[in-house]
Amino acid sequence: MADFVEKLDVVEDGLALDPFGSNFLRMRGTIKCRGGIEIHVDKTIEVVDGGNAAKVHAGRDDGARVQTVRYNYQVLLHRGAGSVRLFRYDNADERDDHHKHTFDWPPRPRDKGERSRCAPDAPPTNAEVIKGAMDWYWEHHDELG
Repeated sequence: MADFVEKLDVVEDGLALDPFGSNFLRMRGTIKCRGGIEIHVDKTIEVVDGGNAAKVHAGRDDGARVQTVRYNYQVLLHRGAGSVRLFRYDNADERDDHHKHTFDWPPRPRDKGERSRCAPDAPPTNAEVIKGAMDWYWEHHDELG
């Protein structure tokens, strides 16, 4: 995250990480990026081995191995008083596979997004989603004004 903050791509890191149960962490919040882009994150992380959630949360368990089990990244563009969906990564709907929904630009009413599969064993990281959002921003920068 520090690299994105340094490049001014991320203007506010509003993520919180909290333990729940003995072996799970929940990451939730909003990452505000340049150009009015926001990434809403809701992610469940399991401590697979080498520790427990409380120790990992406190930073006292360097050897722990963690794995994302459920996630939802909503990437939005705020314009004026409203917002527009750009894309969403998740494995939280009726199917459990990793996938991305890409919404039309310019936006259309009731657009459900085109669904495409991601790598089967690897959910996207926060950094990959931020990079994707910034790639979208720079690709559309001129038309955004």
